[in-house]
Amino acid sequence: MKNYLLMTFLLLASANVFAEVSGGVGYSSDYFFRGVSQTQGKPSASAWLDLNNDHGAYAGVWAGKVGYSDNSATLESNLYAGYGSNLTDKLSYDLGLIQYRYNHGFNDLQEAFVGLGYNNVSLYHYVDTDTHVYFTELSYNLWFVPKVDASITYG
Repeated sequence: MKNYLLMTFLLLASANVFAEVSGGVGYSSDYFFRGVSQTQGKPSASAWLDLNNDHGAYAGVWAGKVGYSDNSATLESNLYAGYGSNLTDKLSYDLGLIQYRYNHGFNDLQEAFVGLGYNNVSLYHYVDTDTHVYFTELSYNLWFVPKVDASITYG
């Protein structure tokens, strides 16, 4: 299953010559994922690259520094691909897969997800494709914060 996401990413990248490419770098004082520090309270740098086409398909890669107490992994790299679109001016949806990969033999995992958005509120549901453990999150986009993407997320 994990090779399907990589294959999808490569096909999307090669088939969409007119894809929009974006990316960036980031720095955080502590990298949290689902309420758990991934860096033991230490800073983390990250970088990402996204490809989006005009039909709603997208794929990307994200990489960031992690630091677990047992030194089992120092780098997380995520591959993701999906499809999202607007149903109306206010209602949107998103479907996709994410692979979380780690160095030093740490356990990799893959999740399928579905998301719904209405105005500045979004609801996402993730399911681990191996263990079927699920996670749901609710976010509010802080549209009134200028010049940066800011949101509040619960879940």
